[in-house]
Amino acid sequence: MSAWILAFTATSVIEVPIHARALAALDGRARRVAVAFAASALTHPFVYLVFPRLLGSGLVYLLVAEAFAVLVEAWWLRRFGVRDALLWSLVANASSVAVASAFRVLQTFAG
Repeated sequence: MSAWILAFTATSVIEVPIHARALAALDGRARRVAVAFAASALTHPFVYLVFPRLLGSGLVYLLVAEAFAVLVEAWWLRRFGVRDALLWSLVANASSVAVASAFRVLQTFAG
């Protein structure tokens, strides 16, 4: 489970600021951060723990899991009045996938 906590923390560090920016119309920074954090908290356990067991770890997994995350997080952001919620969610999730992919490449070279 510690690998999940590390992955969730990394995802949150990347996605929460993006989602919080999308939530700029909400009053209070703490509220924006909490709602932004909840977006990833809703989806990450499924993406990291459930979908790999159902789909394996290949391209199908990546596409299904990330589509799920983008759509659910967009729905969540829209509930709080975010315009272009789908775009914001796509940017946040693409950013975390890009960073995770870069990290994996670096790990491969590091040996």
